[in-house]
Amino acid sequence: LVPDPIDYIRRSERMQGVKNPFAFQIVGSSMSPALEHGDQAVVNPVLLPRPGADCVFIQQQEDNSFVALVKRLLKQTPDIWRARQFNPAKDFDLPRRKWSRVHVIAEIRRGGL
Repeated sequence: LVPDPIDYIRRSERMQGVKNPFAFQIVGSSMSPALEHGDQAVVNPVLLPRPGADCVFIQQQEDNSFVALVKRLLKQTPDIWRARQFNPAKDFDLPRRKWSRVHVIAEIRRGGL
């Protein structure tokens, strides 16, 4: 992830009035067929993470850059996010102390459209 905008998109009716939404492009196929390489994910940062939601998990690096993973949230505890990917099928834990930010993907625009 990069902190500065690389493009601007039209807001859907659902996202009108949402404060600080952002979008990014899916890279890779670990979430296929739910999310495909090249899809555009739109985030409403106000939505609360909930089991069953596709989310972006964000980790800040020591050099202040960011790394992001897109996975399905299965459950959360005070210490971990339990996440799932589909390709290859795998469930795993992400430590919340490392992956401190999580946002729900509110919209998917197939093929970035």
